[in-house]
Amino acid sequence: KHKDHYKNRIVLKWSDFGASEARVALYTGGQLVKELNFNAQRTNNLNWFSARKLIDSSWRDMKSESKNVFSISGLSRDNRNFFINRNYGGCSKDAGWMGITSNYCKWETRFLPRKNVILYSKLSGYTNWNQYSKSTIYHGGVGVDYNQ
Repeated sequence: KHKDHYKNRIVLKWSDFGASEARVALYTGGQLVKELNFNAQRTNNLNWFSARKLIDSSWRDMKSESKNVFSISGLSRDNRNFFINRNYGGCSKDAGWMGITSNYCKWETRFLPRKNVILYSKLSGYTNWNQYSKSTIYHGGVGVDYNQ
């Protein structure tokens, strides 16, 4: 679905591997820029990516701040995936940590004609998605690793 985004094939057969941990890693130029680590015990290929299963994150405020979306499927009306958002309030007030964009708000349509880009906060915490200097497009993929 998302061209150029890497996903370990194990995710497709999640239940066969009994993963204990999972990691989402964002790399730029071979350097790790952001990561999230999850407790993957007793999960499936979708529900491991949740605030409840988060162990730690490069974003220092992610565990303490409130979140209105934290899921692989995001919100169906917006068609955003791997979406971790702090708050809505109309497109001009939307703020969060990361997500694969859709084409609903100006802060994500600025990448058109390219769709489904990974956008993430460059800060140590969440950012307002409209503050373009504080968020960036990621040109790699969502790398999902696991430990048995």
